[in-house]
Amino acid sequence: MRERKFVDQNIEKWAQIEQNLKHKSKDVEVLRKDLVQVTDDLSFARTFYRSRSVRVYLNGLTKSVYDQLYSTRRPVWPSIRMFFTSDVPKIIYHSRKELLLSFIFLIASIAIGIFSAHKDPEFSSSILGKDYLEMTVNNIENGDPFGVYKQENQFEMFYSIARNNLEVGLKVFLFGLLASYGALAIMLSNGVALGVFMYFFYSRNLASEFNFTVWMHGGIEILTLIIETLAGILLGRGLIYPGTLSRSKAFGIWGRRAAMLYLSTIPFILFAAFIESFLTRYTEMPNALRLILILSSVGLMIFYFAWYPFRQFKNSSDTDFGLPDLKPETPFFFNPKQIDSSKQIFLQSIKLLGMDIQKTLLFCLLITVCFLICSVAYDGFDYVLKFQTIDLDFEKLLGQLGALNFNQLLTLIGNLNWVFNGPQNWFYYFLQSSWMAALTLFVLHHISKHLKAISSVNFKVVAMTFFFSFFFNLVFLQDSILIKIVALLATPLAWWSVVDQINHNTSISLKEKISLLLGKGLGRSVTLILVFFASLFIGLLLVASPLSYFALTFIDLNFDYGIETKVLIAKFMLSISLFLMVSFLWVFYSIQWVILTFTLNEMAGAQGILEGIESMGTTRKAYGIEME
Repeated sequence: MRERKFVDQNIEKWAQIEQNLKHKSKDVEVLRKDLVQVTDDLSFARTFYRSRSVRVYLNGLTKSVYDQLYSTRRPVWPSIRMFFTSDVPKIIYHSRKELLLSFIFLIASIAIGIFSAHKDPEFSSSILGKDYLEMTVNNIENGDPFGVYKQENQFEMFYSIARNNLEVGLKVFLFGLLASYGALAIMLSNGVALGVFMYFFYSRNLASEFNFTVWMHGGIEILTLIIETLAGILLGRGLIYPGTLSRSKAFGIWGRRAAMLYLSTIPFILFAAFIESFLTRYTEMPNALRLILILSSVGLMIFYFAWYPFRQFKNSSDTDFGLPDLKPETPFFFNPKQIDSSKQIFLQSIKLLGMDIQKTLLFCLLITVCFLICSVAYDGFDYVLKFQTIDLDFEKLLGQLGALNFNQLLTLIGNLNWVFNGPQNWFYYFLQSSWMAALTLFVLHHISKHLKAISSVNFKVVAMTFFFSFFFNLVFLQDSILIKIVALLATPLAWWSVVDQINHNTSISLKEKISLLLGKGLGRSVTLILVFFASLFIGLLLVASPLSYFALTFIDLNFDYGIETKVLIAKFMLSISLFLMVSFLWVFYSIQWVILTFTLNEMAGAQGILEGIESMGTTRKAYGIEME
C-alpha cells in the first residue's frame, strides 16, 4: 500500500484519537482501545514507511496516548461501581453456559447426598460426623432442633463462619486450576454434604422448620457456591481451551475473569454470615418474617447473577474479552554493551524467563521426574520418605512465624538438604550434578535463542558446564556452612567464565574478574543471591503449605488408600514440588547471572562507551528525518 493511501484510510481515526486526548474527562476504556489501534498502525508504518514522516507522527501519537492512559486513574468509588454494575454482570452473561452447568451439578450432587443418606443410614455420620449428629439429635429431643446456632457468641460466630465460607470459596476457585475438574469436585463434596444435611431433618418431619431456619442464610451461601464454582471453571478454561490465543494469554484473560467473579461473592458471603450469626438464632421469629427475608435474599442473588446480566448485556458481544489489556508481543531487546542496575537485571530476567515459559516448566518437570525415577530405581522409596511434611495450614504457619516460632519453617528448610545431596551418597552426587548441568545447559540454549549477544552452545561449553556442576556439588558434600557460602558467592565467576568462553572473549583475566566482583560488581552479585534466597523462601511456603494441602485434599476426595500409602503419596508430591520449584528457581537465577556477566564486561572494558564516542556525529538520516 502506498503511503498516501495508508494516510487517507486512517486520517479520520487519528484525528478522533487526538480529540479524545483533548477531553478533560478521559475514559480509560477509550484510551485503551485507542492505544491498541495506534500501536497497530505504528507497527505497520515501521515496517513499510520506516523513513517517512508518518512513522514519526504515529510514534508521537502513540507516546501521547500511552502517557495519558497510564497517568489517568479511575477514582475508587466509580471503579467499584463499574466493577459490580458492568464488569461482573458482563462476565456472568457471557459465561451463562458454564453457570448453568454449575447449577445443574449442584442439584445433581444434592440429589446424590439425599439418595445415599436414604439408602445407607451410616452415610450421614460419615459425612456430617457422629458428634454433630448426636448433638443435633439431643437438640431435637429437647425441642430445639437448631439450637446449634445459639451456642456461640454472635461476633465470634460471624468471624468463624465468614472465615470458613471464604476459605471454602477460595478452595473451590483455586481447584479450578486442575483443568476445571477440581472446582466441580469440591462442589460435589459440598453438594453431597448439603443433601445429607437436608435429608437428616426432612426424614424426621422437620422440613418446615429446616426451610424457614436454614434457608435464611443458606440461600445466599448455596448460590454463591455456584458462582465460586463458575469462577473455578473459568480459571481452568484458559488452560484447556486457549482458542486462537497462546495458552499463557488465554489463562491470563480467563484467570482475570475468574478472579473478578470470586471477588464479587465476598460481600454476599459476609452478608450470609451476618444473617446466620445474628438472625438465624431467633428460631421463634414469625415464619412470615423469615419467609420475607428468605425471598428477599434469594431474590437479590437471582436478580444480580441472573436477571440483571441477561437484561443488561443480552445484545453485547464477547469479541473483546480483555484483549485491549493485552500488550502486543515485542521481541526482547537487550543491549550487551550497557551497564544495568540490579533492578534492570531482575526485570530483564523476568521478561526473558517469560519467553517459552511452557517449555521451561515442562523441562523442569521432566528433569524432576527423571531424577526421582532414578532415585526410586536405586534404593526404592527410602530417599522420598526422608522428606518431612508438615500438618499445618498456611495461616497457622504464618501465625507461627509472626510469633517468632521457626520450628516448622526449619522443618521445611531441612528438606532442601535432601534436594542438595543430604545423604552424601556418591550416586546422588553424580545424579544431582547431572541434574544441575542439564538445567544450566537448558538456560544457555534458551538464552542463545533470544539474545544475539550470546552464541550457540558448543562441546567445550558443555564440558565446562559439567565441570562446574560437579565441582559445585562436591563442595556441598562438605559439612562446613562457610565453604558452601563461599561456593555460592563464586557462582558469578563460574558463569562469567562460561559466557566468555561461548563468546570467545579472553580480554579480561581471571584476576581482573575477581577484583571486579569484589569491587564494583559486589553489590549486584549480593543482590542476586539475596533475590534467590527470598524466592526460595517464598517457594517453600507455597509448596509446603497451600499447594500440598490442596493436592492432598484432592487425593482424599477421589481415592481411598491406607494411611501408609497416603503418607508416601504426600511425601512423593512434596519431593516433586520441591525439586520442580528449585529447578525453576535455578533457571531464573542462572538467567540473571548471564545478564550480569555482560554488565561486568562493560564495567571492565567500557566497550559500549568507546563505540558511542566513535559514532558521534555519524547518525544516519533519510529525507531529512533521523532514523532509529
